[in-house]
Amino acid sequence: HAQRACEAALSAQAAIARLNRRWQDQGLPFCFRTRMGLTTGLAIVGNIGSDNRMGYTAIGDQVNLASRLEGANKFYGTSILLSEPTRNGLVADRFVTRLVDQLVAYGKTVPIKVYELVGREGEVSEDVLVTVADYEAAFSLYQQRAFAEASQRLERHPDDPPSRVLLQRCRSYLDQPPPDSWDGSFLLTSK
Repeated sequence: HAQRACEAALSAQAAIARLNRRWQDQGLPFCFRTRMGLTTGLAIVGNIGSDNRMGYTAIGDQVNLASRLEGANKFYGTSILLSEPTRNGLVADRFVTRLVDQLVAYGKTVPIKVYELVGREGEVSEDVLVTVADYEAAFSLYQQRAFAEASQRLERHPDDPPSRVLLQRCRSYLDQPPPDSWDGSFLLTSK
């Protein structure tokens, strides 16, 4: 299911890009953008409600997490975010992913690793692969409290939204370091 979900998400993003190009060719100013959050876990799915009002839906902690990941895309400037269980369910060398953050999602207390689904292996440009590698190296330095070194790597990619987010955080921690109890997690304070 993780493979299929990632394929579906990438296919949907490609279809949206085609639609936007067609609209631009027609001179329409509107640009449609969508964000997706994918996670793996248990949920209750089916017809839920009463005799008076019934709806087919999914409920549960993982459904809420997927919603939080979808919203977190706006914060990071990404389009598709995966939880660690979904990322771990992927066949190696089929997709390019990037560890974006270790965060405590809004309304949660336990940190999770969050990955960006960058694209299919073999379809991602060399420039993007370099950005991904630099970002992940910078993120490792960030988690080791080497904020100056992480900043140097992130400054190489000013057009990459996640790099800008992490760079701003590193600079903030250079001015005011996190407490000794900090475990490298970031608290996401909105949905």
